[in-house]
Amino acid sequence: MIPAEIRKAMVRQHYKIVGNHSTVKLCRWLKKSMRDEGFCYKQKFYGIRSHRCLQMAPWILCPNRCLYCWRIIEKTPIKIE
Repeated sequence: MIPAEIRKAMVRQHYKIVGNHSTVKLCRWLKKSMRDEGFCYKQKFYGIRSHRCLQMAPWILCPNRCLYCWRIIEKTPIKIE
């Protein structure tokens, strides 16, 4: 279950909540690509079509703190033991 404060923040940022644990957000480049107004660098360099790209998290409360993750993560130091 996603805590109410995180759910509210995600909805405010235009994420859609899926079930009790997942989120999805359509990228602005996806929307621009659908209107033929441009595309993301991934399409130019890697061949990933912008109209097929989105951000999703299968589990929004994932405990991993990957460097480039787009999820809301507390800004606390990571303890290495």
